[in-house]
Amino acid sequence: MAERAPEDPAPPRPRFPHGWLTYERYLTIHWASLRRLEDEGIVLRNGLSLREDRAANGELAEADISGRIQCAGGVALQVREALEARTRRDGRVEVQGVDYTYHAWRGAGSGQRLLFRYDMAHGGLHLHSPDPATGEEAGRTPVPIEALPNLDQIIRYAVALAARRG
Repeated sequence: MAERAPEDPAPPRPRFPHGWLTYERYLTIHWASLRRLEDEGIVLRNGLSLREDRAANGELAEADISGRIQCAGGVALQVREALEARTRRDGRVEVQGVDYTYHAWRGAGSGQRLLFRYDMAHGGLHLHSPDPATGEEAGRTPVPIEALPNLDQIIRYAVALAARRG
């Protein structure tokens, strides 16, 4: 398992529980937090888009939020949040995240350095950590889904980590 450099901040703790939320609330929280980060100058370009898949009866079956976010300090973040949907008896739609990828890096081309990556590519959620000296992946740590930070926290962490590493 990769060790954090002594100057690196610890990954953030989640502020919101993971679980079922109404679709309207999920989207409101998601887009409002990105607007706030843009207003603060942390997010420079939000390239995320929303894709919805509907069942034959027109009900939302699943949704996917994905794309790239450009942040202050030369940080880029590739995001994918896959959401499962269900319709309650009262007709309200709820969603829950079922697959996440947050890949943060700094720089471009041969100067690109991994900051961290949360994903579920190898079965279960885990955090990929780099060697701070080389930027090459040095290990991965399992992460309980309840410990996954929200997107706002992940963006702030990526920018803070890049600033600390200079």
